[in-house]
Amino acid sequence: MKNVIALLFSFVAFSAVAQSNPTEIPPTVVEVDSIFTKEDVYKSLKVYIAESFKNANAAIQMDDLDLGVIIVKGTYENYMKGIFGERNPAGFWHFTAKFEVKDGRYRYSVYDIYLEQAQATTYPDKIYRWDDYRANRLREMIAELQATFGSIHVEATESEDW
Repeated sequence: MKNVIALLFSFVAFSAVAQSNPTEIPPTVVEVDSIFTKEDVYKSLKVYIAESFKNANAAIQMDDLDLGVIIVKGTYENYMKGIFGERNPAGFWHFTAKFEVKDGRYRYSVYDIYLEQAQATTYPDKIYRWDDYRANRLREMIAELQATFGSIHVEATESEDW
């Protein structure tokens, strides 16, 4: 009986380590020039996604011009600095981003942000714990996403007569 309880406890503990607490970036409105139509903003976001994601077709979960909504799932590889300054893989950041467009503006929100830890890499000379590292890196990741999604370049739809 003790072995069964210990086994169940180890599964619960492993599950808690495998997934950190998800967080989010609340909806943020980005104003662009009022001359840009909903279609202009939408197409610019699609170009951004196509150029920024390795496989945009796999990343896009929802794509509806009539509703003005694009939902993407993204992944960034996370690295930790090693003893000799090398970059060591330390897992993947996952997130879901939702873009909503209207004439002259778009709104983005990011949610389900979490770190899938590759392994618990520890070095004796490191003062911080893994949880501290993850919390600091999460703040950096949120700032990177806010800076990127808040400055997507919007262009007018080009005429078919070129």
